[in-house]
Amino acid sequence: MTGPEYYEYWKDGGVARGSQVLDAYAAQGKLYPNFEAYATETTGAWYGPECTPDAPTDYKVGYWADHPPVYWTPGNAVPSQETDVDPRLLAQIAYEFTDLPTGTIGWSPRVGGVGATVVNLDTWVWVAGAPTTVSVTASIASGTWAQVDAALDRVELSAPGADPVTCTDPGVPWSEGVTSTSCSIWFARSSANQPVKDGQVLPTSTLTVTAVWSASWTSSDSATPTGLPSQEVTTTAEIPVAEIQALVTLG
Repeated sequence: MTGPEYYEYWKDGGVARGSQVLDAYAAQGKLYPNFEAYATETTGAWYGPECTPDAPTDYKVGYWADHPPVYWTPGNAVPSQETDVDPRLLAQIAYEFTDLPTGTIGWSPRVGGVGATVVNLDTWVWVAGAPTTVSVTASIASGTWAQVDAALDRVELSAPGADPVTCTDPGVPWSEGVTSTSCSIWFARSSANQPVKDGQVLPTSTLTVTAVWSASWTSSDSATPTGLPSQEVTTTAEIPVAEIQALVTLG
């Protein structure tokens, strides 16, 4: 804004003062310093700091404090431009662009030609076709960079008719000769009382698999990892749960 534009907008009785929020902002002393002195100065303009809306709050507050607004006229030197970026901002960008994989849910047993598991047996569960670590780097031409490293922390299983389970890894795919798994769930009742969902031909239990990822970041300024909030990726599978009846005869 020019001096008169800013003055007319923020002066007592100006446009901004008609807004309760903006009037409160002005009352906090946050307006450009000594702006009244430029109320009639038409050759220059105000230059103030700007940050993207998604920049970290502490970074924005610090940047604004270190870069107060100035009034520039043609007789002044051109305000310099920043050529670098705080690595924290790059870390946030890398974090937001971290695309965590979902993989494909597998389970065993799969009986009856319909992929059904069985009540009162351990149902092996695994997530196939997905890596357990992901790295994303954001960098700029100055050489500043930040890298986000995410690692699978645990897998959480839940389904109607079964107690929830937490696994420390993506599980072991069943194959002949494999005798144990690190991830299984136990169904206490069949899925016969469940509705037939779209795309299914039998009643099924919805198995929900939630992968919880931990993350941290390093940068060109520091090789010491800094923790980030964990992230979750959830996927589901429809599993028929059969109940096998045993017939006992006495003779």
